[in-house]
Amino acid sequence: MKLTLIPAGQFTMGSEQAERLKAAEEYKRLAHSDKPVAALVGLFGDEGPQREVKITKPFYMAIYEVTQAQWTAIMGTTVVQQRDKAGPSWPLVGQGDNYPMYYVSWEEAAEFCRRLSHKTGKMVRLPTEAEWEYACRAGTKTPFSFGDDYADLHKYCNYCDRSNTLDVPYRDEAHSDGHDKTAPVGSLKPNGYGLYDTHGNVGEWCLDWYADSYSTAQTEDPTGPASGRSHILRGGSWSSHPAQCRSAYRSVIPPDGVIHSIVSGFRVVVTAAREHSEASTRTGVTATQAVARGYRVVKEPAYQMLLPEDWQRSTGLPEGIDGFRRTTEQGHDLTFLLHWEQFPVDAGEVDNDDVGQQFAKTIRSQYPDAKQRDTAPVSVNGKIVLNQAWDLTEQGVRLRRR
Repeated sequence: MKLTLIPAGQFTMGSEQAERLKAAEEYKRLAHSDKPVAALVGLFGDEGPQREVKITKPFYMAIYEVTQAQWTAIMGTTVVQQRDKAGPSWPLVGQGDNYPMYYVSWEEAAEFCRRLSHKTGKMVRLPTEAEWEYACRAGTKTPFSFGDDYADLHKYCNYCDRSNTLDVPYRDEAHSDGHDKTAPVGSLKPNGYGLYDTHGNVGEWCLDWYADSYSTAQTEDPTGPASGRSHILRGGSWSSHPAQCRSAYRSVIPPDGVIHSIVSGFRVVVTAAREHSEASTRTGVTATQAVARGYRVVKEPAYQMLLPEDWQRSTGLPEGIDGFRRTTEQGHDLTFLLHWEQFPVDAGEVDNDDVGQQFAKTIRSQYPDAKQRDTAPVSVNGKIVLNQAWDLTEQGVRLRRR
């Protein structure tokens, strides 16, 4: 899996009204729709309001979408088996080692990341929606990473154009990307960061829950709503209208939809090593100061803890840290309880030592000077619960009585 480093920076997220109007005009033109442009603009209404967003930490991103060979190596299933989960009557739209994986649910994409994290010792995850758009734009503010000319899209994007045999009214008959359905990853031109297929081919899952507006969204390392009913697909796909392949376009599969969609794939990011200075927030910091530095407050009945904002999302574990059920102030120890929701089995069926070592490795990768006190994996109601105590007080995690 080839990765490229995406630097920290700032960008304008979302689209302005003029871009949405142009997208609506293109949609009307190709679809021969009798609806007025003003009505079609609503198709893209969740792309605003535009706002300046800061990505404060660099990260590595896969330059290609996850391929079928990579998926099978980690998950053990083929694209045919994934298709069968949606239904045997559904078609295959590209098959081969270098074709992108599709018919992937969000939960399965997250599980792929967890398994790859475990295998490599790196923190592999899905990108946040902001990270995805930032990487897709590669420094641009135009509708596409290459500019604003729809006539150039076929050079960078596998979408529904003349080469596509899909029976839809909006096919772009004036251009051809050379591929009927999905294309082998990297078949077309990359963006400015060297990423391929950020426009088209398969839709790409993001970490965030979906919200239909950015009006209340954060502007620094946003991670989306705390909860929701659906997750987000970005980038458009082989079956998309050109306007649906823009950098700002957002797609969502409703909760009652087919979760193993014919257009749903993903690419991964790997959390870059933290600078030691970032991880060494000292005990004198207040909760307000910590939040301003990108930390969040986790409140428990008797205590509150300060953790890096992306802690739960970057652990690479099945459900992240499910909750801090017990904490103690003695010696500044913090005791975590981790619930492995993916393992509703007897404790004897899981290698507890391996689980404990992986969790310990995850913590040490973020907090090199952390001192482990003890560890005791146990089975609780058929689930593996991992109990580890660590002294992290000088490493950016602070425990204080509420």
